[in-house]
Amino acid sequence: PVRHPHLVHAMAALARLSARRVPVPPLDEESVAALVSTVVDGPGDDLVDVLTRRTDGNPFFVLEMARLLVATGDTSAGAAEGLEVPDGIADVLRLRLLRLDESTRATLGAASVVGRSFDSAVLSAVLERSPSADLDQALAAGLVEEQGSGRYRFVHALTRETTYGDLPVGRRGDWHARAGRALAARLPRDPELIGEVAEHHALAAPYLSETVDHALEYGERAALAAEHRGAYDEAASLWDRTLDLERHAARPEPARRHRLLVATATARQRIGDLHGMLRALKIAVREAQLAGDYTRMAEAASAHRSSGVWHWREIGEGDPAAVAAIQDCLLHIDDAALRARLYGTLGLEQYMAYDFDASDRSGRHSLELARASGDRAVLRDCLAAREVALFVPGGAAEREQRALESLTVVDDAEYTISARFHLATALHHQGRGDEADEAIAPAYEIASRLRYTGSDVPLAWFRWLRAVETGSPEADPIGREALARHRHTTVVGLPELTGLLAIASAPVGTPAPADVLAEAAGHPFRPFRLVVAHAQALSGDLPTALRLLGDDLDLGGDYGALAAGCLAVEVLRIAGDDRLGHAVDQIRPFAHEVATYGSVQSFGSAALFL
Repeated sequence: PVRHPHLVHAMAALARLSARRVPVPPLDEESVAALVSTVVDGPGDDLVDVLTRRTDGNPFFVLEMARLLVATGDTSAGAAEGLEVPDGIADVLRLRLLRLDESTRATLGAASVVGRSFDSAVLSAVLERSPSADLDQALAAGLVEEQGSGRYRFVHALTRETTYGDLPVGRRGDWHARAGRALAARLPRDPELIGEVAEHHALAAPYLSETVDHALEYGERAALAAEHRGAYDEAASLWDRTLDLERHAARPEPARRHRLLVATATARQRIGDLHGMLRALKIAVREAQLAGDYTRMAEAASAHRSSGVWHWREIGEGDPAAVAAIQDCLLHIDDAALRARLYGTLGLEQYMAYDFDASDRSGRHSLELARASGDRAVLRDCLAAREVALFVPGGAAEREQRALESLTVVDDAEYTISARFHLATALHHQGRGDEADEAIAPAYEIASRLRYTGSDVPLAWFRWLRAVETGSPEADPIGREALARHRHTTVVGLPELTGLLAIASAPVGTPAPADVLAEAAGHPFRPFRLVVAHAQALSGDLPTALRLLGDDLDLGGDYGALAAGCLAVEVLRIAGDDRLGHAVDQIRPFAHEVATYGSVQSFGSAALFL
């Protein structure tokens, strides 16, 4: 690309001979896919997307990266995203860079710190001199291109990555700090730069202690801005990074660390990472407890909220430590609003530990305190907790009322999804399917707009429930999509719902797959065992069905209890077992309800089984 005199004369001579110049554009995604498939067997769309973006469609770069992925044994999109620039590509790029003046190479190094696209004014602040002459040389060499208004861009992303990777880490940190300061000065007139400002300060902080406090401040602001625009995946990553940076602070600030831990937990819950949420909250509870700060301890112990419409732990898995922490807080906290949240969370903990009577008392008391506090946000949270704990036989009517009340106090999209989900499931459990569809339709619309997974998984399964129930030909693909969404999260119930989908997708009378049978044999949740037992009974395998049924025929009070009770009636009827009368008595009081596995699969009305 350099305008060498010999090249200019040669091109002019070719033009006089009527030669035609043929521009060779970058490969498009379809062509990249075809090229990658010569190296990788059946490359997925995600892998092709990453390689196309990282190589800008340069065929040599595509092949080099694809071959290196094959050599590592991991050809996933994630591996391609994290792959360092292969030596073959890096050496070619370094050869081009070495042809430039030393000053120009330094300028490109600073530009690589600023980003793939960079502003000449910011670059000037980083270098503390004018980069104009150097940029002219880089333009002539075809390494950067103008984008107008003083903005430039590396022609190839890998050129930027190679240049950046070759920088000494100390210089890199110093230049990130300068870029961060230059961009921070623009924040008053361009608040959307907060993400870039936070990024530069975060990359400088490990090397320059004086930037740590600014990195923490900008990290929090960037995470909040991402949440505000619904970029929840990005927000979760920003909270994680900011919390990690906190360990570089010269002076510990317990209040700041507590705030970051709770925010990280909330962000993890929003994207369906319930394990990550629980880890962060346990740390926050423990640190507050050690410091004797019961207010912070209570805030962390009752912070299981935001977008969750299911509970956060597998049913039957009680957490005595969590219950003890809440009860300890209640001995020391007088604030009515905080006590309301503690009782709401305690009700959920008791619900998951099968202590349904205590859960009911705690949930009701939480609402009394929340209403007395006059704090709408507290009432909203306590209603959401109460709605989850009302997934019990006979609880649908009250859950409908609590969800309707929630809709009068919610003030954001996340809680609207939660309230509408619980309203729809309550209506469905009362046999009002058409009303349920109408109630949940806005929740689907809001969730698609927000693009996050905390509620996506339950919503996807409820969509499958209604598709199966109404005989939709789309039921199978809807179920597979729900399962795929679920697998990308740590939302509870994945083994159960994998089995439910497998059984529901097979013709009636087909025995449960071997892996589902194995899962059910040792599974603690009775409703799941009963679904598998029912499938075995319909297939004629009565010994296995009765073994899974077991001896405990009492209904229980969990979210699948009525479904389990109804399926037990059917299994005992098929087997001609004399315990049938007891099983029938268990479900008789709930003849008016639909036997549903929580919000996932319906088996018809209890009246049908009676």
